[in-house]
Amino acid sequence: MGILADIRVPKTACNQTLTICSETNSQQVSSQMGDSNVANGVTVTVNWIIKPELVENFIATLEKMFHQTRLREGFRNIRLLRSDADSNHFILIEEWDAAQNFQDYVAWRTDRGEMEGLLAMVAAQPQIGIWDITPLAAAEA
Repeated sequence: MGILADIRVPKTACNQTLTICSETNSQQVSSQMGDSNVANGVTVTVNWIIKPELVENFIATLEKMFHQTRLREGFRNIRLLRSDADSNHFILIEEWDAAQNFQDYVAWRTDRGEMEGLLAMVAAQPQIGIWDITPLAAAEA
């Protein structure tokens, strides 16, 4: 219902993903992550609010980037979801072996100049969350 794209890229198929960054965002990500290399891994969330006229371009850009993301060290998976309430609001949910792997990935994307293009599509600054992957409570069907 709220899922726009649940693009799963097999490890034998492609490259990597995305996330946000610019010079200042890269520093923000670093300070948020600190030394959090959690043994079980980390989940990273990135909330995006995209300019309405750039939504389709944003989705297509991320889909292309996902093919490269899967090849990055420590990468586990990534999903792009779209809000039911606001069609310009997206969330990326990523899993990495360690926060450092995510930080290295963001630096790589930034060095390649790809974050600048993504940030040109936003209506508001993306929000990043880094979470210990170990649930405090859970249930499954």
